[in-house]
Amino acid sequence: MIHVLIVEDDPGIAEIHQQYLKQVDGFSVQGVALSIMEAKIQLKAKPPQLVLLDVYLPDGTGIELLQFIRGEGLAVDVIMLTAASEASTLQNAMRNGVFDYILKPIIFPRLRDSLYKYQKYLSQVNQRQDIQQGDVDRLMPMSESNTEQQPRPPKGIDSVTLDNIRQLFLEHPSLSADDAGKLIGSSRTTARRYLEYLVSCHELVPAVSYGSVGRPERIYSLKS
Repeated sequence: MIHVLIVEDDPGIAEIHQQYLKQVDGFSVQGVALSIMEAKIQLKAKPPQLVLLDVYLPDGTGIELLQFIRGEGLAVDVIMLTAASEASTLQNAMRNGVFDYILKPIIFPRLRDSLYKYQKYLSQVNQRQDIQQGDVDRLMPMSESNTEQQPRPPKGIDSVTLDNIRQLFLEHPSLSADDAGKLIGSSRTTARRYLEYLVSCHELVPAVSYGSVGRPERIYSLKS
């Protein structure tokens, strides 16, 4: 089991990441930290194997926490999940040895693939005493041959609204487009566009309900 610390200042987004990890076998959430200070306390008390790290935190940046991890010599790997799209932030993250860098809004298949690659990386490294160049090429996450390009959200899909839709399913097991629209204060058409996008990302599954008057309606729920 790979133990994971989630460092994310938004409790709702942190909960979404926890739900994602529950869908990937072999990973367990060890803890959640909403600030650098909280993260340092947890890292010192019981270092996890992997940190899912945001860049923008209330008391500093994820880059600073990453530098702390490296400075302390902790045997911890890091995947950055962030809205920081500046090239300089990516460069600093890579210089400090991140395993992967994923831009928000997080698409579950992209995160799942990164976690599977990390799992494979640990398994293969632990089975070897010596490695060859071919092993390195297969294991390095930034290798072009080892990275499948995942599509970014299309035009018309806003990251804030997308996260709001995702958070609805933390409290509601299933929703129609009409229900979702009312809960986030948007039209049924807008809510349906986001719901169908999450279906295409394999995060939600649709079902048809005919209701009391026999009118078919699509009902959406989290993929189990």
